[in-house]
Amino acid sequence: MEIKKFFSSKGNLWLILAAAAGLLLLFFSAGREGNTAAAQESTPEAFELCEERLEERLVALLSEMDGISDVSVMLTLEDVPKSNQRPRVRGVAIVCRGCEDSSVKLRIVMLASGALGIASDKIFVSPA
Repeated sequence: MEIKKFFSSKGNLWLILAAAAGLLLLFFSAGREGNTAAAQESTPEAFELCEERLEERLVALLSEMDGISDVSVMLTLEDVPKSNQRPRVRGVAIVCRGCEDSSVKLRIVMLASGALGIASDKIFVSPA
């Protein structure tokens, strides 16, 4: 088939135009996604906010346990979580009243381990 005949057919011309429009849409949407992802990367402020929220949630959860009171929590994250990524906890320190009893301390470690998804050796519990 000759090129002139191919381009002279209206059906073929529309097919080429549609393909070109599709390629342009793909090109521009890929550029936007890259800019959006860069804009959604976490800042140090967002990192601290994420740590604070996790700490607050863990304090609230631990405060519901029988036998402990005056709970303070400090946790550290592995790295700054990107958009739509769950933060990874490096470790947590828990200070509270009532954890002198080893069974209470064990329950605190088990609860924190399950809630944060970390191993128990990453959790330190101390009496206030």
